[in-house]
This record gives sequence, C-alpha cells and structure tokens, in this order.
Amino acid sequence: MVADKNDKNTYWNFAVLMGQGVLINARYQVVSANLVLPFLYVAIGAPVFFAGLILPIAQVSNFVAQLMVAPLLKERSLRKWYIALALILMATSLAVVALAARNRISVGLAAMFLLIAAALGISRGVSSLAFQDLVGRMLPRQRRGPLLFTQSALAGLFAVVIALLSQIFIAQPDSLSAHLELVWAGIALIALALIAVLSLRESPTAAAAPEGPPRQPTRALHGGGWHAFSGQMTEALSTIWFRRFLVVRVLFISVELAMPFYAMHAAALHADKHLSLSSFVIASSVGLIAGGVVWERIGRASIPAVMVLASLAGCMAGALAILMELNPDARSVVLHSGVFFLSAIAAQGARIGRRLYLVNATTDAERPRFIAVGNAICGVFGGIMAFAFGAIAHFQNVSWPIWCLIVLNLAAGLFTTRLLPHATNVPADA
Repeated sequence: MVADKNDKNTYWNFAVLMGQGVLINARYQVVSANLVLPFLYVAIGAPVFFAGLILPIAQVSNFVAQLMVAPLLKERSLRKWYIALALILMATSLAVVALAARNRISVGLAAMFLLIAAALGISRGVSSLAFQDLVGRMLPRQRRGPLLFTQSALAGLFAVVIALLSQIFIAQPDSLSAHLELVWAGIALIALALIAVLSLRESPTAAAAPEGPPRQPTRALHGGGWHAFSGQMTEALSTIWFRRFLVVRVLFISVELAMPFYAMHAAALHADKHLSLSSFVIASSVGLIAGGVVWERIGRASIPAVMVLASLAGCMAGALAILMELNPDARSVVLHSGVFFLSAIAAQGARIGRRLYLVNATTDAERPRFIAVGNAICGVFGGIMAFAFGAIAHFQNVSWPIWCLIVLNLAAGLFTTRLLPHATNVPADA
C-alpha cells in the first residue's frame, strides 16, 4: 500500500515538474535575458555597451543567490516555496520593464534595466537550484533525462505558439508595442508556473530517489558566509572529475553567452520591423523543439557527446552571423532567424548536458554544494567575459566578440572529450 502511494506521488510529481518546467522554460524563451531584453534595450536606443552588461549582471546575481540559498536547502526544507518566491520576483520585475517601456520612461533607463537583470538573475538562480535538487530527490535516475529534454522541447512549442498568436491576432501601432506584448505573455506563463509548483507533493522528510549502490557521504559543512563557501569549494575541487568538468563548463560559457550579441546585432538592423523580435523568438523556440528531440536521443548514449555537438552547433551560428556581417546583401530577418535557431540548439545542449552530468555524478548530500560552487565560479568568468565582449562590441564592432565566441566554442568541444564517461568521486591525490 505504501509502495502504491509512493508510485502515485512519483507520477504526480513527475507531471507537475514537467508542467512547471515547460511553462518557466517557455518564459525564458518568450522573455529572455539573452535575446529579448538586449533587443528591447537596443531598440529603445540605449548605448550598446550597457546592453552587454545585462547578461553578466544577471549571471552574477544568479550565483550570489545560489550561494545564499544552497545552505538552506536542508533535509527538512520545502523546496517548492523557494521556487514560488522566485517566480513572484520574476513576474514583478518583468512587469516593471513592460510598464516603463510602454510609458516611454527614459530617465534612469540603463539603471532600471540593470536592476531588472539582477532581479531576474536572483529569481532564476533560486528557482534553478531548488528545481535541480527536487529532480535529484524526487525522481529516479532514468526519469531525469527524459524530463529535462522533453520539457525543453515542449517549452519551445509553447513559445512558438505564443509568438505566432502575437503576430496574427495582436495589432500594435508601432514596433516597440508589438515587442512588449511578448513581455506580458511571459508574465502570464510565470503565473501558471506558480500554480503548478504549489501543487507538488513534497514531504520535508521524503527519502531520496534510489540511485544504485550507496556511496560515502561527504562531510557536512558548518558556518556561513565566505568560510562556508571556501569549504564547499575545497570539497568540490578535491575530485578529479569535477575539476575537469569545471574547465569544460567555463569554456561552454561561450555557447550560452553568444545569443545576447546576436540579439544586439539583430536589433541594430531590424528593431523597426514589427515582426522581427517575435520571429527571432519563434526561431529560437523551434531550435528548442528540434534540440529536445535530438539531444534526448543522443543523451541516452552519452551526455558528453551532447556537449560536443552543442559546441559545433554554436560554431555554425557564429559563422552564419559573420557571413551576414561580411555580406550586407545577406542581412535579413529570415537569415538572422537561422542564427537564433542554431544558437538555441547549441545553448540547450550545453545547458542540459552539463546539468545532467553534474546531477548524475553527485550524491543528494553534495549536490546543492557542487551546483552552487560550479555556478559561482562560472558566474564570475561569465560576467568578466560578457563585460569584455560588450565593451569590444561598443568600441569596435559586434562581429569581434562573435569571432572570439567561435574560438571558445571549438575549445569547449575539444575539452569535453577529456571528461570521464562515468563520473565518480575520486580524491585529488588518487
């Protein structure tokens, strides 16, 4: 009888996590800090330099939030409340952006966008950490991959439908108003995701999902602040597989960092066209759908293979953007949509691949700490890279950082081949 109840809860939680993940990932497509916010910022007429700061500020806020929340995710915590509070902050931040832009507020525009980026980074960091820990605790290993890949593909489908409906049924007097309809649609998706996550059947003392033979638990870390983080970092870096994984993940920042620069490039050419932003959202969302099918199949055999192929897709997106830069006659909304299609596939494969690799390689006790340490280190590197590339794009040309991103994408693929096929906790002096 108890087993039947546990099975019902597992099926229910799988469905709820799927639905919540689909809705929130669709929001990330419809109103993303990678594509939509930089595009809107440049479309309003703000300096390109500050557009380059939107993503790094979101990333830094992301890892700071995770460092603060990770110690709180203890055995008796209800993680769904962390996700719920994060979603409320997310919706409020997007509403501020939409209202300010609609009312043509120009005073303090740069500061407002950067503050909103920080709020979105905090909300995404908290919700992502809690969600990944829920997946590891509530679902057995064989259900995790299908959940993440499938929800990503369905989220792309949702985003395509929303963007198409905005093109067909919503008539706006100017292009900026048409772009802002996507922001309000994103807020609606967050509201639905909030309802879904509150329906999770989470027990404060729920047992972790079985993952095979028991492994030696890691020692508990006490204290707080920098002392706690330094202990977390020392523990994480004491394993060979994690050090190799960390190098790969730092390089893969280039794959996930590329889309804002494509958005800046596209906004400079197509911001005055009513359907341009929604077309780019559709293209990136179709990329998610295609990637969800392809990556899930490849991931059954090898997670590192997903990451290698994702780096190649990122290189193809960069090459297409450079082609348009070198040939003005090729600059069109359609061809730019191809860039966002490839970039979305690449970012999806890199993001889900490294998440699954880390989730499968860690125990329940160490997972929040390893996730937080990895995100913190990569958040610092990502912020530095985005800041530098944004400055280069402002003072030179956006094609310069695109060239750099292509080189880093190639390096990410090469270093991924050095990852251990089956990660285990191996001491550094082994």
